[in-house]
Amino acid sequence: MPKEAPTAEDLGYTQNNEQLLKNEYARDKREASSGAFGPKFFLPQGGNSMVRVLPAHANSNGAFFHRIEEHAAHDNGHFSPAFCPRQVKEPCPFCEEKERLQAEGSETFLELSREFRAQQKFLFNVEVLSTEKGGTGIEDGVQVLKSGVKVKRQILDLDQDHSGGWGDVTNIENGHNLVINRRGTTRNDTEYFVKGVPTRTSILDQFKTAGIPFDKLAPHDLTSYSERKTYEELEGLLMEKKSTLNMQSAPTEKASESGAGTDDIPF
Repeated sequence: MPKEAPTAEDLGYTQNNEQLLKNEYARDKREASSGAFGPKFFLPQGGNSMVRVLPAHANSNGAFFHRIEEHAAHDNGHFSPAFCPRQVKEPCPFCEEKERLQAEGSETFLELSREFRAQQKFLFNVEVLSTEKGGTGIEDGVQVLKSGVKVKRQILDLDQDHSGGWGDVTNIENGHNLVINRRGTTRNDTEYFVKGVPTRTSILDQFKTAGIPFDKLAPHDLTSYSERKTYEELEGLLMEKKSTLNMQSAPTEKASESGAGTDDIPF
């Protein structure tokens, strides 16, 4: 007799999670309707990079930068910052972990909770005019610079320093180019310093001189930025982060009372 055909379960399959698929489908629809955010990101390399920070996008609130929040995370050992979904009113396992640790109340857990807080980052539309290492330039059109608080403050200081001869640095026809100097080679020792180029210039003239079409100056809608991961993906990153912190199970008051450091807490 012919062998009976195996079932899906026999072969190692299981039923689809319809709710998960519906959620993913809805997410795809939302992202498609808002437009995909796929610009080229610019990461300053060692030495000096000259850029032109561009004015606010028409869809923005009038600021030439867009604030986001990210959690420091690692994916298979590689640093991989994760967009905090609470910015779009969705649950976030990193924030939940932070709040759970804070609720423990002890100084040890309060200190540990800081590992899971979201950090502010800022997005800018920029034209990259030159870099010491090459590889990108004005011909690549508008790129997105993602910075921390310090770089944003340095750029904003120049933009608001009207009495010092700066001010309105993003003006397309009469603004200032900026030089970003990167020092250091790792996440722990890298610093960025921003200086303005005193002479005011027109970015339009620079495009014209270089023979680059003006449509390459079209800005990206920074408010649509969303490198979102699913809750399940974020949970995976959270578990990896907890593993690097030697956290395997729930904290105990005993660990807190013993004065154990974060490396000794058996999470």
